[in-house]
Amino acid sequence: MSTLGAGDNMVRLALPDKAGTLFHFADQAHSGQPVVLCLREAPAETLADDMARRVADFSAVEAALFGVIQGGQDGALAAGSEASPRILFDPERRLATAFGFSEAGVIVLDADLRVATCYAGADPGPALAMCQRIFARTTPDTLRAQAPVHLVHDFLEPDLCRRLIDYWKAGEKKSDVVALSSAEKSRTLPDLKTRADVRVSDPDLKTALQERLARRLAPEVFKVFN
Repeated sequence: MSTLGAGDNMVRLALPDKAGTLFHFADQAHSGQPVVLCLREAPAETLADDMARRVADFSAVEAALFGVIQGGQDGALAAGSEASPRILFDPERRLATAFGFSEAGVIVLDADLRVATCYAGADPGPALAMCQRIFARTTPDTLRAQAPVHLVHDFLEPDLCRRLIDYWKAGEKKSDVVALSSAEKSRTLPDLKTRADVRVSDPDLKTALQERLARRLAPEVFKVFN
């Protein structure tokens, strides 16, 4: 199984907190906030203290901060304040396995619980920068009408976008082709569409696109339109 990365949906998972209460990440989607998960091998108290120093920065951009201890609970945690980050425990290291972390790691989920970024290490700086970008692009706006569409950010990663652009530039262009019924197949209709298409026939590129459709787009279509 391939590890999760930017653009993928968060794995369905519930982890216990210090009281033993299971926290379901799917429930966090109702908050409309990005989620930051800091995975550590450190003792719970050490991680809690470190996260407490960071919580104000992430709260400023409306991001929810969680610490995740890789392993079982190693002792009682102080109660902390409501502003303190929540500490969860992953005794089976399922998060680390899903994201390919050998030790520490950081995961940022957008408000739709899709992976915005993830990386090995303990530095929260890149995670905060990503949350700031998410915050900046979600300025409140009033919509009086909207088409039945759902915008999916980061469906294709930059390297794959570049491969597609290069493939299109080098490929044979089909101008203004419109798909019609199965009986009529397709034909050129420049009054309806002005576009130059390139059919993807490269097996590796086609497989990469199909894999992204299955992992990243199909779950979003089901989630939004059932």
